[in-house]
Amino acid sequence: MAKSKFKITQFENPSGGIAWRLSGTLNGKRIRENYKTRPEAVAQRQKYDVEVLNAVPEGRTIWTTLTPEENRDAVAAMNSLRSADSGATLSFAVDFFLKHYRPPENEKSVAEAATEYLEKRDRDCLKGFVSSLQLKAIRHEMDWLKHCFPDRVVSLVTLEDYRDYLEKPKNQPNNRKRPCQHISPKTWNNRRGNLNTFCVYCVEKGYLAENPIARLPKHKERAQLGTAETLKAETLQRTRFRRSWMRTSICALPFMTWAMGIAGWLRLLETAAVRRSSPVRVVPSLVYCLPKKTTPLRA
Repeated sequence: MAKSKFKITQFENPSGGIAWRLSGTLNGKRIRENYKTRPEAVAQRQKYDVEVLNAVPEGRTIWTTLTPEENRDAVAAMNSLRSADSGATLSFAVDFFLKHYRPPENEKSVAEAATEYLEKRDRDCLKGFVSSLQLKAIRHEMDWLKHCFPDRVVSLVTLEDYRDYLEKPKNQPNNRKRPCQHISPKTWNNRRGNLNTFCVYCVEKGYLAENPIARLPKHKERAQLGTAETLKAETLQRTRFRRSWMRTSICALPFMTWAMGIAGWLRLLETAAVRRSSPVRVVPSLVYCLPKKTTPLRA
């Protein structure tokens, strides 16, 4: 059993009576009480011992070279590690940070960087590098980015922030239709491309140490029409046969017309020859010879 922090001593009152004194310190307060009997003092000491065991100390007094501000930062860092259920030490976290983190050369907010990027894209549109329709889509994306991250620094927007930003559909108050709950792969890839060019611009300007959008995957788009890679072998062979037949028919059309003309002229020449040899009656699609008239022989 642990030794009690409270003492019980016997002393004699000025009146000549015997008393028992309980002394000690509880939560920074000095305790000094007198009891007529020792069992009363022991019972009270046990209560004080329970209070000491149940009390949670707020801190420890240790010797350190840290300033009060640095000590508070260290305590906050340890609380963050404990709240994340991480068994890593503070020194390991600091070493990992120094190894993988590269601070940007210049600090810029998302709003300021997006405004500069739009000015650059405006000049690119005047030069013909981007179309006006593409510039409109980029402007809409940058306006929505500034709305979602109004006071954030570009270097502090993480990969998970960009992922959540892309997964949530845009709020379109001017659209009469109900906004969709999920975006299509085509929309994801288009918006990801706009953010990728923006982050590349920030890396060139020194606002970012690396491009976080490069680690975001692209979604596979489902083709609306079949292509040579998606068609089956039978369908592809049938399509090639139809194309070759149509190409042959178109090329043979002049020769077919010429052959039909020759056949017509031969039919006309044949009909004229039959007409000269015997009386004929020409009926549509039918030509036949009439028998000659014979005179009866006289006896």
